[in-house]
This record gives sequence, structure tokens and C-alpha cells, in this order.
Amino acid sequence: MHRKCKYALSLMTAVMLVMLFAVTPYATANEKNVYLKDESSIPELLKVMTLEEKALLLAGDQDSQKLKGAAGSTTGALYEKYGIPATSLPDGPAGVRIDPLPGGTAPDGTPLTRYATQFPNASARASTWNMDLLNKVGQSIGKELRYFGGDLWLAPAMNIHRHPLNGRNFEYYSEDPLLSGKASAAEVKGLQSQRVGATIKHFAANNQETARRNLPTNLSQRALREIYLRGFEIAVKEAKPWAIMTAYNQINGISPPQNPELITTIARGEWGFDGIVMTDWGGQGNASYWEPQPGNNTYSSMVKAGTDLSMPSGSAEDIIEGYQKGFLTMDEIDAAVARVLKYVLKTPAFEGVQPSTDHNKYAKENEQVVFDTAVESMVILKNEKVKGKKALPITGGTIGTIGNATNNLVRGGAGSGNVNVDPSKLVHLAQALKETGANVIDATKFDYPQVDSILPVGGIGGDPAFKEMKPTKEQLAKDIVDKSDSVIMTIRRGSAEGVDVQAEKGAYYLSDAEQYLIETASELCRKANKPFIVVLSTGAPIEMESWKDKADAILLAWETGTVLGKPIASVLTGKENPSGKLSTTFPIDIKGKDPNGWPYVPATTFGENPVTYHEGIYVGYRYYDTFNVPVSYEFGYGKNYSDFSYSKPKLSSKTFNKSIKVGVDVKNTSKVPGKEVVQVYVGAPGKAMHKPLKELKAFGKTRELGKNERQTLTFTLDARSLASFDEERSAWVVEPGKYTVYIGASSKDIKHTLNFTVEKEIIVEKVNDVLKPVVDIEEIVPPKKAK
Repeated sequence: MHRKCKYALSLMTAVMLVMLFAVTPYATANEKNVYLKDESSIPELLKVMTLEEKALLLAGDQDSQKLKGAAGSTTGALYEKYGIPATSLPDGPAGVRIDPLPGGTAPDGTPLTRYATQFPNASARASTWNMDLLNKVGQSIGKELRYFGGDLWLAPAMNIHRHPLNGRNFEYYSEDPLLSGKASAAEVKGLQSQRVGATIKHFAANNQETARRNLPTNLSQRALREIYLRGFEIAVKEAKPWAIMTAYNQINGISPPQNPELITTIARGEWGFDGIVMTDWGGQGNASYWEPQPGNNTYSSMVKAGTDLSMPSGSAEDIIEGYQKGFLTMDEIDAAVARVLKYVLKTPAFEGVQPSTDHNKYAKENEQVVFDTAVESMVILKNEKVKGKKALPITGGTIGTIGNATNNLVRGGAGSGNVNVDPSKLVHLAQALKETGANVIDATKFDYPQVDSILPVGGIGGDPAFKEMKPTKEQLAKDIVDKSDSVIMTIRRGSAEGVDVQAEKGAYYLSDAEQYLIETASELCRKANKPFIVVLSTGAPIEMESWKDKADAILLAWETGTVLGKPIASVLTGKENPSGKLSTTFPIDIKGKDPNGWPYVPATTFGENPVTYHEGIYVGYRYYDTFNVPVSYEFGYGKNYSDFSYSKPKLSSKTFNKSIKVGVDVKNTSKVPGKEVVQVYVGAPGKAMHKPLKELKAFGKTRELGKNERQTLTFTLDARSLASFDEERSAWVVEPGKYTVYIGASSKDIKHTLNFTVEKEIIVEKVNDVLKPVVDIEEIVPPKKAK
């Protein structure tokens, strides 16, 4: 029998090993003394490992024995024989998701518990537009991952915000592929600098939670290349992540883990990805690239396509069957095994790093990174004057707080994106305001009538429903408004994996109780000439058009992680100056004006099979700007406590030749030190192919500028950044003609425009003609007046 493994195996796996290894020539001993030592040892290992052992290595393990609470691990069954250790794979996009365990003792002898640090959600982090800061976020998570015994982080998640009702948008960066790709690359580089690995996911076009498993998605090659694959391409080329996780949904008829065009042709071939590819948990898929034939089963089809790990477990028997019946070759199996072994060589597990069972030694320094990230991510959506002074920041007096969310802020989304944090450290808004020295009257301390108005999020670990206060106008005036100098109402919305946001009151729309409270508080505050401020504790957009005029100031705080209310209070009271700009559009409503219902799927069909991306490349601001559709708050929008001016920008040339540079000076014209995000959009000729009005092509954030201080930002536009994907030629092509450069503070707040010319067509790169749609797709086309 096989030597007893160091790591405990499930009963099913153990039985399988007994059955399989009983007939293998190396079941009882490593007779040739071949062990995993370095990459040079891999060819010899492939010679001595049996088919059964190789198949076992390609099937994940349900539970990580090394790191409790990790989502899964690679097998440890071959450790004693070949020195191949199990590696631990914890979630998720906001930090290291592990179980809280006893973690040492405090100096006074008090027992401590091991907790990880939760960071603001990905949409918030992208709203910082600060790639150096996101690199620090990655470093911080990487330190904890290695310290706790993790090897491969199952993040970042980088799917596009195609639809504002996607319940998992909080885990994803943006509606724009450039911002998504750059943010992911920054965090991956930071994390992997700590000698642990990152996994970019979900590859690809995974844009809703409703019916997400095996959902057939139909979209054009151009939409795939320009919108849904572009961010992954940037992350792979710039950061070299250790792993890619495939998506649940089908893409043009094929399940991603079984599609060699996606994995081998594009990711490995065109992009140069050299890491491992794994499935999502239980996401092996049911649509093979190959026709039915002997040996073509789910698991052998995955290996043939280039997928290396079946998670959280797989069927070694099916891989063996695929080989024995001639569907799989040994070269294909060996290629997958070799990639897994190369991954293992890089891990802390292979180094022999032992998981720490002590208290999180990085907690204090990482909480500062969380705080800084939260501050830079927050977006002031509105800030009007009351009595001649802007409502924010609050500089004194008594603050009244209303809404049950005041003491129930959202620190993060539920599901795999959740992080187990120390509940004793969570400080909600009312208390955080008090800690800044403010005098606070908290309406939740009064015995007001309560109503069940907030819908439960549901999903995987979603929030339960909770009651919302509904005081009478007289109560609100007497207890709060009359005694306060300013009033803050906090609105919260939870998010969760496994369920989409509902287009209902209490979800995407305000509940009746929330609308009543906003209307009543606004009326009372305006009558008393006092500022009324709304704080949004949410990971994604909600409807605002019906009520935003009733608030004097609106602060989008996002999901703030471990530090929860502290950065919000610091921003509200002016101790910190936020500098966030929206990474996603806040639409007026979710009903499009196009006959097809775009940019959003009509409510009656959202989530039904199949989903066809009729909007093509016109996602987010690309749709709104090109089709002249008004929004509540546009992509890239955000105010802060400083004011900035932009000098007239300069182009390095009026004619494009390989690349072109644009430079602009940004000056702080206010007394308050602050940071500004400069966004560079380009409008391209649309004669050969229809194009968006403009697309984000570069961006940068200034350092903190003091009064009258200025900084020059320079951006380089190369041919690839100007190119569009031509399906007929399967190439990235720069069309000749006049190009317009838009320098702006948002997608609509354009400060300056410049023009340059491309004299002749440039074919930047020819790629493989793959991932073709299997149905006819009628895509919307811009009106001529928009160009």
C-alpha cells in the first residue's frame, strides 16, 4: 500500500488511492529516489510518476489541512513519496478569508484570536485611481497570506461591471477594462512581491450571479477582445499572476475550462501566460470544445484544453479514462502536471514555511493601509452651500445621525469575498464621529417605530433583513434636527455572491421608509437652514435621481473593511480629504432607451438562458456618452475639499509615429491640500468600424498638492492603446484619420481637447481567429449624430 500521507485525506480520496495505487509500479516506494527539488527535477519526475499519480495531482483537495478556512488546496498525497506538498488556496478579493482561530495571548494573559484584515471592496479600491496605493494593498494582503500559511490567493476578481444589478460587482473593479487591468496588475505585483501567488478571476465574461453556473453567454469577438478580455490581458502581461481561475458561464457555446481557444491559444499563446489554470469551485462546465467521442469526459476535456487544476476536487479516474481511450495524450497530461509542479516550487509550502498560529502581527500596519485606501476611495458626489458654507466638511457643533445604518455600516460583501475580522475593533459611524471629538445625537438610541423595509441580500452568506426607523416628523424635529447643527443619514446596501440585486424598493431603489426619512429630514433641515448629509455605505450603485436633490451633500463611502466608520468620520469632519473618483457609472435608472433594452437587460429576461450581449462594446460610459444618455453621476466623477486647475496640455507631435505623449500641469488653487485624478480619453475615427465617442486610454493621480502647488503629469499613448479589434481581419488596427484627446476630471468634465493625426492604417497585432459566436448577434450601433 501507499505510504501513509502526512496530510489527512477524505474517505473518498483514500479509497480511490487504494484502488488506483494497488496496481501501480511505484505504489510502495520511490525506487529511483526522484523528488521535487527545482525545475530541473521535473522532467525526471514526469518519467517516474504513474498515470494515476499524475491524474491525482490535477485534482484539487476539498479542504486545506494546513490553513483552516481556506477554500481548498492541492493534494498532499504525494508528499512523502515525491516531496510534493499540499498548498493552501484561501479566498478572496477583500483580504485573506480564513477561520478565526486561537492566536496566542496578550501581554496581560488575555487569550487572542487570529483574525485577518479586511480591505475596502474592489470597486472602492479602483476608485482611488492610485496604483501605488493598490500595490501597497497587495503587499499587505501578501504579508498576511504568507504569515497565516496561505500559498495562492484566490483573487483579485476583475470582471467588468456590465450591469449595475450584478450582485458581485462589489468584488470587481470597474466598468472599464483599462482601469480594471491596471488595478489588478498593481495588486498582483504587490502581493507576489511577498513570495505568494495571486489568481485573477473569473475568466471570462462572468457578469451576473443569476443562473451563473453554465449560463450560455453569447457575445462578439470584438466585445470579448476589447471589453471582457482586455483587463485580463493587461494583468497577465504586466504582473504575471501565478494562476487564472475560469468562469462558470459558457462563452459562445463552450465552458471556459474546456476551451483551448481561451486558455491555450489566447492566454498562454498570445499573452504568454505561464502559470496554472484552475476551475472555479464546481465550475468544470458541461460544454466541451470537442465532439463526443470515447474518453471525452468533463475532466479529460479540461486537461486537453489546458486547464491544470479541477477545484475543489476532480476525478482522476476520468482523466485516466481519457488517456486510456485515446482522447488525451501523455504529453498533454505531462504539460499540466509540469505546470502544477512549477507552481508548487514557488510556494511557501515548498519552502517549508509553517503557518503562524499567533495573533496577526501585521494587523496594525495593515489597518493603516486600509484606512488610507478607504479615504482615497471615498467620493463626494455632492457638496452644496448652506448659510454660505459648504455642507462638508463638518467643522463643529452637534451632529445628528439618523438611519439604522449609522450603527450597521457595511464592511464588505458576503460569500467568498468576505473576511473574518475582529468584531471588537469594528467602530460604526456614530461612535467614530464621537472619537473625532464631535458631539453626536444618535437617533438609534430613541424608541422610534420600526418597519421591515430592507430586503435581505441572501446569496452565499448574505445579510438578514433588518428594521428601519420611521419616526414621526414631530419626533425627528424635536429629538434630532432642533438639537443638531447638521444631520447625517446613512444608507446601507449589502452585497453577496450568488444573488443579483433586485430592481425593487429596499434594494436598487430606496425603501419607502428611507424615502420618508430623507424627505422628512430634508424638509426639516432646510426649514432650519441646517446641512443635511447622506452617507452611502454600499459596494455598488443604487438609484439616486429620485432623492439626491433633497441632500445638501452626499458621500459615497463604499465598503470600508476593518476600519469601518473611522475613515468616514475623518472625511466628514475634514480631518482627511477624500480623493476618490467613480470607477463605475451611477445611472439614472436601469431601464435603457434602446429597443433592445440596452445598456441593460430588460428585467423580464435578466438571468434567463441564454444571455446575448447586444450592447457589444458599449458598456458603461461608452454607452452613455456615445448614445447621449444622461446619468446621475458619470464614470470618473468625484469632488473633494480642494480645487484644481488644468494648464493647456501639450502633445509631443501633431502626427502619430509609434507613440505620442501628452502632458498637463495640475495646480491646487485652494487652501486645502489634496490629490487630483487626471483622466485621458481618446476619440477615434469611426469610418472603418463604429467607435465609442471616447475611451479611457491613460490616467494618473497627483501627489498631495498644497496651496498653489502644481505637478506635471505626462502620458504616453502607443499604437495598441489607439487600436480597435477588427473581426474580419482578426487584428488590432489603428484607423487613419483625426484623433481627439480629451483631458478631463471625469468622462464628462473635460478640461481640454487636442487633436493629432494618424496618416496611414497601422496593423498593431494579428491574432488568432477564435471564440467565434455560435449564434447571430445583432449589436447596437451608435447614431451618426454622436460622432
